Amino acid sequence: MQMAIDNVKVRKQGNSLSINLTKKLNLKEGQELYLYRNKLGFITLVPKLPNLYKTATKEELENMDPDGLAKSTPITESNLNVD
Repeated sequence: MQMAIDNVKVRKQGNSLSINLTKKLNLKEGQELYLYRNKLGFITLVPKLPNLYKTATKEELENMDPDGLAKSTPITESNLNVD
């Protein structure tokens, strides 16, 4: 179970709503986050990770599939865990 780090209050800022995030989260100014809200209304923030495929060298790309499974596994909804 996750523990709450801090309480935040939703504030109006222009035509938008905003929250202030505590320094305890170690976020950086300008850092991008994905925001998810589940069916129960819980909100989760997930840091956006860099796209490794944009900056990887040809050798790094080849090493991302050392066992060759990605090359031999067809992409279907069943193996993508699509809800």
